[in-house]
Amino acid sequence: MEILSVISNYILFASIFSLIMMILHIIGVWNVFKKAGEPGWKSIIPFYNTYILYKISWNPMWFWLVLLGGLIGAGLLSFATVTVCVILGALIELFTIIVRLVMYYRLCLAFGWGVGKYILTILFAPIMFMVMGFDKSVYVGPITN
Repeated sequence: MEILSVISNYILFASIFSLIMMILHIIGVWNVFKKAGEPGWKSIIPFYNTYILYKISWNPMWFWLVLLGGLIGAGLLSFATVTVCVILGALIELFTIIVRLVMYYRLCLAFGWGVGKYILTILFAPIMFMVMGFDKSVYVGPITN
């Protein structure tokens, strides 16, 4: 009986922690959107908020490639008995992760942040979105190179 109590306490803690992180993320992204000239309510709509992040940091076309790549990659990975499908699916998923990391980097650049804050954004996204939303940084728009 004791193990069930430990498991239920862990699940309760994990659920509360996840809810807090989700709320912090929404508040942070809401303020990031306001700084970038987008309405804050867009941060509460799943998928659309990610589309807006791509729009304010880079190019929304990359959002569609990541979305399509994620679907295709996951579909290929579901054929676990076919080695070629697993390898292709893993490569496509790796591509989507790399594009997402580039988007975070470009978002940091769009707010005048450097590599240090970019690494922190990768590791602690909800907290760093709060920092980005409430600090004195100014949105300068997508950086083109």
